[in-house]
Amino acid sequence: MWILSAAVATVGGQLLGADQAFTEVSSDSRVDCSGHLFIALRGEHFDGHDHVAAAQAAGAVAAMVDHPLPVDIPQWVVADTRLGLGQLAQRGGNVSLGASLRSPAATAKPRSRKCSRQSWRKSAGCWRLAAISTTTSECR
Repeated sequence: MWILSAAVATVGGQLLGADQAFTEVSSDSRVDCSGHLFIALRGEHFDGHDHVAAAQAAGAVAAMVDHPLPVDIPQWVVADTRLGLGQLAQRGGNVSLGASLRSPAATAKPRSRKCSRQSWRKSAGCWRLAAISTTTSECR
């Protein structure tokens, strides 16, 4: 479980609204988002910012956005939500993130710029970060 203010302090950005705890990370507002941080990703044919209210209605407790939105949900404002998601996964260390990429279009898995190996498991159509290792023996 993550505390939103701790995640903001670790990754950067600005927290607008109340601090919240979140258990997972989602980018698909069409699924049960109970307890999730919704990531408003942008793509060539979609903009997750258009779906923040739907994610909140589906149970999201906060949203990572690249600009403040006129919705009543705590917002973590970052310069780029895709990079913010990658940095959250990268800086999570060995703590359990419980993070999952819930977007059917999200097939790329964030990678660390330094030597590290991330273990991802696919479960029920979602990518879940199982562990991050930075030991030299595992960097090949």
